[in-house]
Amino acid sequence: MEIIALPVGIDHPKVDSRYRLVNIAAHRARQLMEGAKIITPSQYTKASSIALIEVLGEGLEVLSGKDACAAQREEKHAREEARTRAMVTDRDQELAAEIQKKLNIYLASSTTKTDAPDPTEKEAPEE
Repeated sequence: MEIIALPVGIDHPKVDSRYRLVNIAAHRARQLMEGAKIITPSQYTKASSIALIEVLGEGLEVLSGKDACAAQREEKHAREEARTRAMVTDRDQELAAEIQKKLNIYLASSTTKTDAPDPTEKEAPEE
């Protein structure tokens, strides 16, 4: 079936109009571009074409109403948590690098001080 040659009347229980089909397919295409796994194997490579095939097939669950709002909130919360975890990891790596840098400077300066004689110490007179 060619995507361009879709029939005008769509016989799908959750898709009651072409407008809803476009909205659902656009949301699924966005998920695919963000790295979601493909549910239905397809000969197409573009995310929008794959999304249309998945929406019109039976492998994709389509939510509407309150269920869709709750799922969107959960998805947004999960994305924010992942972003926060990534930021914390990045911050921890930056702090570790800064500590390592300061520690190297401190070790280098302490090594230099022990090699050079201390000018404040007086040498004992030799007999």
